[in-house]
Amino acid sequence: YVNDSTGAGNLSLFGQDVGGTLRGGSWSLSHLSSSGILPTQTLGSGVFGLSGDAFQATFNQTRGPTHVAFSFDATSSGFNNPFGGLSTPGLVDYRFQFDQEPANHRGTLSFTFDHEQNTALGSLTSQSDAALHWTQVFSKKLTLSAGVIGTLSNAEGAGTAGATTTNPGPAFTTQADLGLQWKPSSSLGFELRRLSDVGGEQNASQPSETSAQVTLGLPGRGRAYVRELWSASPISSFATSTQSLTTPVAATHALTFGFERPVGNATVTTDYAIEQTANGNDVSSAMGMTERFDLGKNVRGNAFFQRGGSAGADSGLFNVYGLTLAYSDPGSRFRSN
Repeated sequence: YVNDSTGAGNLSLFGQDVGGTLRGGSWSLSHLSSSGILPTQTLGSGVFGLSGDAFQATFNQTRGPTHVAFSFDATSSGFNNPFGGLSTPGLVDYRFQFDQEPANHRGTLSFTFDHEQNTALGSLTSQSDAALHWTQVFSKKLTLSAGVIGTLSNAEGAGTAGATTTNPGPAFTTQADLGLQWKPSSSLGFELRRLSDVGGEQNASQPSETSAQVTLGLPGRGRAYVRELWSASPISSFATSTQSLTTPVAATHALTFGFERPVGNATVTTDYAIEQTANGNDVSSAMGMTERFDLGKNVRGNAFFQRGGSAGADSGLFNVYGLTLAYSDPGSRFRSN
């Protein structure tokens, strides 16, 4: 990534990845290192250095009624990747999932555990979540789910280098999770979910909330949907590196409605969102299109474009576009993208 206009934004990336398949599943390991800083940064102003690494590992396997999955991500604070989209430098996280179906295949018992750790200087916080859910399918029209979630948060220190840090101690939150899915017809569907605090302190990254959704299938023309979220408090991102993208939105209500429609090999989506629906002063919308194509038997890809805008005190416009190409030989012994 070369930015000769300033000379300070040049970046080099070096990565390796390996993966494989196993009976009923797959696994992968990858590593990406960066050297340099983005053009928006200034040489010498970053306290995290001019280089960093990102590691990732995944594993998943399904054997009969049992499914097991594991993922791990670790990114150092000095990591930069202008091609990778939104990343979380200074965050370590891993997740484990176990699902078991009964013999009649009319339900699922699911257990998940995840842990997140901010490793950046001045934000050494951690959070662990454990959840147990049961989903029961009563018929093609009705599905109910119930579960309990426990969250342990710990602030190990705060402040800047050289400052005295304190440990306020861990905070534990217990939440009850109830959900309902009802399809009175093949084209109409309703979903309702309630997440309630039943013990401990409120969790800023997952406050109690109620969400509802209505979907309507449009025969041969995709579907339309309406979603509403009522939250007890604004949701804050746990990852320190992404908090600047989420904290300016202090909404506890959000309404989203839109349409999805297939056009040939492409899917056209239109989404509209209204945040802080108590007063309705922030409205945003986005329209996009993704086109998938095949260039022969061995080359495939897709192109996408999205345009968004908003109306309100901090209104603005943005465009997002991209292109991907992938090649694989007939025996899948060589692949590149």
